[in-house]
Amino acid sequence: MFHKMVRIFVSSTFYNFKNERDGLVAVFQELSEDCKSAGFSFQVLDMRWGISDEDSQNNRTLQICFDEITRCRMLSPKPNFLILSGLYYGWIPLPSFITKYVWDKIQDEIQDEIPEFSLLRSWYLHDKNDAEGVYILRPRDDNEEDRKTDWKEIEISLKKELFPLIQKHFSDKSKYFELLGLSATEQEIYKGLFCHPEDKENVFVLVRTKEPESCIKRESEDAAAHAAALQTHLKDYMGELIDENMLFYQPGDDYTEKVKAFLKRVIRSRIEEVQIQEAALSPFQREQRLFDEAVRQAETNYVEINHSPDDFLSYCKSNLGGITLLTGVSGSGKSMLLRHCYYLAHGIFVLSCADILPSCSRVSHALWFCLKQLEAKGILGALDVEPDAEHCAAWFEKQLEGLRSDTQVTILLDSVDQIWDWNQIGGSLLECKIPPNVTLVICCISEDSLNERDRGRIVSCYRLQPLEEHDSIYLLKRMLHKRGRLLGEDDEQIIRKGLPEEPTPLYMQLLCRQLQSRRSFDSRPLILPVGTRESIFMQLKEPSQNYRKLYNHAIGYLALAADGLSEQELLTLLEKDDPVLQEIKQYTHWEIKQARFTISVFWARIYYDLKDYLSEVDSNGILLLRFHHDLVRQVVKDMVGKDTLLQLSYVMGSYFLEEPVYLNRTKDNKLVNIRKLRELMPALRFQDDWTAAARVLADPEYVDGYLRCGWYRDLMQQLTDLGQHRSLNEIHRKILALLQDKAMQFQLWGDSFLPAAMESGIYPQKNMDNTGWKYILRNRKQPVLRENIWKDKILLPNAANVKLAVKENGALAILEGKVLKRYDLNLRSEIYPRCYVDVVNAFLYWKGDSLFVRDNSCRISFLDTGSELVQVQKESCRPLVDLYSDDINKIIRAGGFVERDHADYFKDTVFEYYSHGMLKSTELFYPDVEDIKCFCHGVLCAVLLNQCRLDIVDLEQRLLLASYAVPNACLAYWSPQGKEVLVVFERDKVQMFSYSYNHSMPLAAPCMSMKKHEKAYRTRVGRREILKIFQMSCPMNGKDTPAYFGSVLGSRRPIYAAFSIAGNRLACYYYYLNQGVVRLFRLNDRKLLAESTVDPIFWNDSVGRPIYFDENGCVLVLISRGKKHFWKMDSLKWEHNVKMASDSQTGFSQELQEKYFRCVKPWLPVRNRGISPHRKGILDVIRQIIMFVLLPIICSQQPDRDSDGLLCQSMQQIPVVESGSFWWILDCYHGMIHVCDQNGYWVCHEQLQEEIFDFNVIGRKVYVLPTDLSDPVELDLVSV
Repeated sequence: MFHKMVRIFVSSTFYNFKNERDGLVAVFQELSEDCKSAGFSFQVLDMRWGISDEDSQNNRTLQICFDEITRCRMLSPKPNFLILSGLYYGWIPLPSFITKYVWDKIQDEIQDEIPEFSLLRSWYLHDKNDAEGVYILRPRDDNEEDRKTDWKEIEISLKKELFPLIQKHFSDKSKYFELLGLSATEQEIYKGLFCHPEDKENVFVLVRTKEPESCIKRESEDAAAHAAALQTHLKDYMGELIDENMLFYQPGDDYTEKVKAFLKRVIRSRIEEVQIQEAALSPFQREQRLFDEAVRQAETNYVEINHSPDDFLSYCKSNLGGITLLTGVSGSGKSMLLRHCYYLAHGIFVLSCADILPSCSRVSHALWFCLKQLEAKGILGALDVEPDAEHCAAWFEKQLEGLRSDTQVTILLDSVDQIWDWNQIGGSLLECKIPPNVTLVICCISEDSLNERDRGRIVSCYRLQPLEEHDSIYLLKRMLHKRGRLLGEDDEQIIRKGLPEEPTPLYMQLLCRQLQSRRSFDSRPLILPVGTRESIFMQLKEPSQNYRKLYNHAIGYLALAADGLSEQELLTLLEKDDPVLQEIKQYTHWEIKQARFTISVFWARIYYDLKDYLSEVDSNGILLLRFHHDLVRQVVKDMVGKDTLLQLSYVMGSYFLEEPVYLNRTKDNKLVNIRKLRELMPALRFQDDWTAAARVLADPEYVDGYLRCGWYRDLMQQLTDLGQHRSLNEIHRKILALLQDKAMQFQLWGDSFLPAAMESGIYPQKNMDNTGWKYILRNRKQPVLRENIWKDKILLPNAANVKLAVKENGALAILEGKVLKRYDLNLRSEIYPRCYVDVVNAFLYWKGDSLFVRDNSCRISFLDTGSELVQVQKESCRPLVDLYSDDINKIIRAGGFVERDHADYFKDTVFEYYSHGMLKSTELFYPDVEDIKCFCHGVLCAVLLNQCRLDIVDLEQRLLLASYAVPNACLAYWSPQGKEVLVVFERDKVQMFSYSYNHSMPLAAPCMSMKKHEKAYRTRVGRREILKIFQMSCPMNGKDTPAYFGSVLGSRRPIYAAFSIAGNRLACYYYYLNQGVVRLFRLNDRKLLAESTVDPIFWNDSVGRPIYFDENGCVLVLISRGKKHFWKMDSLKWEHNVKMASDSQTGFSQELQEKYFRCVKPWLPVRNRGISPHRKGILDVIRQIIMFVLLPIICSQQPDRDSDGLLCQSMQQIPVVESGSFWWILDCYHGMIHVCDQNGYWVCHEQLQEEIFDFNVIGRKVYVLPTDLSDPVELDLVSV
């Protein structure tokens, strides 16, 4: 798999290339900046920059170099190797081990020459714990290390004794046999170049033909001859590449330009290859490859023990159609078992794991990734795009409906403890209906790791049991065998005696790593840790006495990072860490020219110790290092300490704060710095620095970058957290309002934020010069009255289909099905976590800080602590009786919810108010009204008229306290004290309204002449009539059409409307349930010029325009039922029955329709799941049946908003209009307007705050007709 990384190993002798290293620092810095602008990381490893005496003492320096050469080749295919070759041969190390094959050949001569004592035998000891029985060069103990002079003499003696024997017995072997007797530099060159001839074109060799006078070390003639021979061999080996890939120079010559040119050329080629590979893969294909590769690597370490995968597979098969909770203590092998099952039964298992893919740390993406695997296997049909987190559970259930029924499937969600939003929204997944051929497995530590509200919802639980002693020893031996090691008998006895009672596989894995470095000749005792945490602590404590701060700070940074850190990021953080730099200077051999390159050497040695505890995960091509287990991360945090972690968080926050949001910024493209967006805010949260967080969230580029990455929900959560810490300022509130008002636009097209912010005036235009768009849709200013109607509306997802309760401080309680949520109207965002309540058709009400949830059988009380809702009590209650009026379609909520749940509640006393102790009846009269809904609170009543007007009335004093225009309103809720009314609108928006007695007006009594239009509308509560509402028939004119009343649409709300403009004429068509009306207005003063009744035109009759003027504006064309009708403006007469010619859409417009439909399909409403029949009362069932039968007859409202089939059909036929060299897509349902050029590239997007009935495009202007019956809105497409 490709990685966006350039990692170069520099091989050279130690002393005589200091000047070259210093000269190349500037080259490396320039290359690093070039790579960064392309989204790549750049790293140079020169192991000569810093040498640890401890590593020399343990004889592992050369092995670390070989490991780094291998990593460079794996992570950076080209370039990965740079050779600095001179006439100084360099240090010839002793081999760290001698194979048994070689030792058996030479051991007889060792005994013959020195029968009593051999220096070779005293330093090379037989390791019986090694599977191949090698002889190890033992480490020097502390006493021997203090006598460095003696060691140099010993080393020389060992070489004199060993190398002649090798030469004698293996003279026929290659020069590179066992790499014995070669310098460290030549061994590196052999590993990095001579072993891989296919990659030599990506290697650069810098050859110095003369040693500088400053070189103080001189070598023997044999060593100089070896150096010259190596240069000759390099020259012959490179062959035809000698001119491009090699440079011969002498001291004083300029060599940096050719090195830079070569590296730039190869790096540019590498970047282009990665970009081609990246473009050829979809995001899912890339993630799938990374995931499968990680699973294959994990499978190499899998050892089957008592949790047989066959048992687990059988258990999953027996639980089809249900949800299984896989539990076990931390380190019990849950993830390994799931990955092994996925590996074995790849065809029927799908798996998501946040440990492997950081993107799966969100519930929505984890579900999407699992179902995408089923789609790739052909088990599931075409999948919709990834949902937002709010609707991911409903989306998941809907997608499973398309699953093939002939295949049994198991969906595995691993490590939900590490899914950051699981506690917020993951519990709703437990309510999903699972198909009978599917098993959903959720993996977590235990049931206690789930929220209390989620416990008990799982159908079954499969728990991994601790290991038995014999299983533990078997597992340990198998793991050691895979690493080429054996378990000694003495060590096995110690382990059997000291093994904990319930060891976990992770504990045994840690013990294996401890034994892996243990030699059979070690004299130190074997100490067993008492538990897993103790084992981690013992093995991760500072392994070096030389660089403790570097080690502690390095692991501290890794523990703090949210997703992990790339090596380049970690090195940069360590470079900015002053205590680390001071410590490093003590162990470097010359003045540091570039701290990062020096630190990389020390980090390579630390990585050698930590590599068994780290995992590498891919984040958009950047390889991140993170601890492979969350328990390791927690232990590291405890080791480093909170105070040190806080200091490290300041360094990390400062680094990511200075990083740019855009790595590469051009007019047509912006490469977002994902790493900054992922790590900056967690660092500031750890510091509890909300002032800095406020500055970050006010940055337009930061917000724009988040939306470009598709992280709308994460951004909203950050703003909500900021509001809860009282750090919101005016800019944040404007951003929140804009994000709410245009939520769909920003989630589908995140790169449209900057134009929208510029148009709304949030930021000065001088700061928005490069928005990324060439055009914007600019609103023409509307009348002040109309702006006031819309400016305070707040988007509340699914508001029209949920139950609400309003608190005095602006907080809402929302019950959606069984999900109980909180929402802050001031912050305009949900407050987490959520709760889940087992109720059916319940309602809510507040009393102070207590929230009550009441259904037909029980009452549940919650306490709002500010941070969460805590359940206090659940009690059984007497059943409630719903209230219905004489008209079964007119439900009046007579009485507040608090009164209905009162202990003295009776069927005939729900709503009551007292005047002198006597119950009084009140009559309200409304002329020209078709729809009335009343929502009462004590003596106060909120009356919704025709879904477009709100009256707040005092029933006792018969006063009209306030009246508001509320187009498309459907519900109202009172605050507990009755001071405000929350109105819920269609399309999921809400708004608060208040009233005052100071501006009240008395309610007028109906005149006798209106009695003839009276339609008695009585609300009956039990057997006592307490509230009478009279609605008056709509006045009719001579043509039997609605009267024109203050707007172009009339007083009644149509089901559908369309319009057209020509000159100063505005033609409007209105469709009601059984008739259609065409009206002609004068545009400037809205004077009604003419009107005509026509046949109804349904909105989906035609793909084209249903009404439009001809080119001259003299004839109005109306399309109905496949025919054209012409209304001549001069005579106002109709010509009918003109057959319409077929108007087939072009292929390009159809492509745009399909492209847009795929984008918005996940946003279409999902029909709510029904209530279980056994939980409904008999009367409820009867009433619902009657309502279902009579609804088509008596309902005069709009078509059902949740009609999936009808809505999908309309979205597939979304209008695509070509005008002014642009293509316009107008989505009236979502209030979205999109413009693209002739090549199909998006020009701009716009989401209107108000819903619209119809549109009209003329040149670069678009006119839209809102559903609030007001004037058409004009938008101009202007250049930025």
